[in-house]
Amino acid sequence: MKRLYILAAAAMTAVSMAAAEGEWHMVEDFEGNHELPELVDIETGNQMAKGTAYLDVVPHNGVNENHAMHVTDSDLNPGLKITLALPEGKKLADFDAVDFDVYNYEMNYKDLYVKLGDDVLCADKSWQEYGFGGQEEHNTWKHFSFEFAANGSDATSVVLIVGFKYVHAANAFALDNIRFKELGEAPAPPVEYYPTRNGEMVSGELMVNDFQQHADVNIQLPLWNQNGEETKGSSKTASDPADAKNLVAHFQVENGDYNTIHEMEVTLPEGKTLKNYSEVKFNLYRHSGDADYKQMRVQADDELLHLDVDDSGNDTWINQAPEQQWVEKSYAIKKDTKVGNNFKLRLGIKTDNGNYLVDDVRLVRRVATGIEDVVADGSDAEAAVYYDLRGVRIGACPSAPGIYVRRQGNTAVKVMVK
Repeated sequence: MKRLYILAAAAMTAVSMAAAEGEWHMVEDFEGNHELPELVDIETGNQMAKGTAYLDVVPHNGVNENHAMHVTDSDLNPGLKITLALPEGKKLADFDAVDFDVYNYEMNYKDLYVKLGDDVLCADKSWQEYGFGGQEEHNTWKHFSFEFAANGSDATSVVLIVGFKYVHAANAFALDNIRFKELGEAPAPPVEYYPTRNGEMVSGELMVNDFQQHADVNIQLPLWNQNGEETKGSSKTASDPADAKNLVAHFQVENGDYNTIHEMEVTLPEGKTLKNYSEVKFNLYRHSGDADYKQMRVQADDELLHLDVDDSGNDTWINQAPEQQWVEKSYAIKKDTKVGNNFKLRLGIKTDNGNYLVDDVRLVRRVATGIEDVVADGSDAEAAVYYDLRGVRIGACPSAPGIYVRRQGNTAVKVMVK
């Protein structure tokens, strides 16, 4: 019985990474009794008048009693022609690649030839890629692999020819371990992710980062360490467990430092600063196994916006969200914040063993509560909005006589209604 082997990194291959995903079936390993194959001229396909093909013992991958089909004393262009029976219940259309091992005895700078059924898989290619070099490659094994298209063939057997051009050596080559790769599952169609809404105002909330702009999963995202040290863990884009078209930020860490959280660059609309917004909001999803009872930290540049503390100001560690469901988190922004138009927003759970998602980071537009706020605040809305002198919003243009404040865009003025 042959030992299962791992393909060496230096093995020559013509198979794509996708082809490696299917299951490989050993079709011929030349162990036990075996009918000798035909020896043919690979140029003409005719049977050779000179040469011998026979089972021989050729050690391989630590198996000293390994058997292979050995070609000796042939004319030019020898090829082994072998009829292969496919695995029971399988047809050629079930496979998309073939591979095998070749042992070189004394060939120098020879090119490989491979034909499967009516399809030539390898011919007139350089020995550097598909063949053997000089004496340094005498008495060595090489692995070769090729894709093919069976085009719906129902055949349960197929003829394989493997040979080399212009072979003069009395002791040429041996063939072993012929395998076929079964078709894997059809690749899933590419996901069409939702378009990004970054920079849009929706129901009074400015979308800062919905992560859709990355348009793919496994995109590395920035992290920040509150002590200025090397960050621990990783943050990458991932698909939302509830909606594959929605991209989110996935933070993972094992044996972390409690100090690493997400970081994102924020540029507010022209003329706006952070004081024009009253809350930071985002959605949080904790995977099963995410360490619970940790602190949430939110800050803009060096200004701390939130850290979980108790009524006495002492650090506290709380349940941030139930596992495996999305929860909206919201944290207040002080009116007197000094953070400007462009800043780094840093947020996340301070954890040593984290596995959680963040999505839809937003800023809530601050609603004016008095005359001072009305005059100072700029608005993203274009329609005029009216307030009385107490700062109470009137809405449409008032009809009762009096003095009012009209706000439109970034302009607020007093108006008199007679």
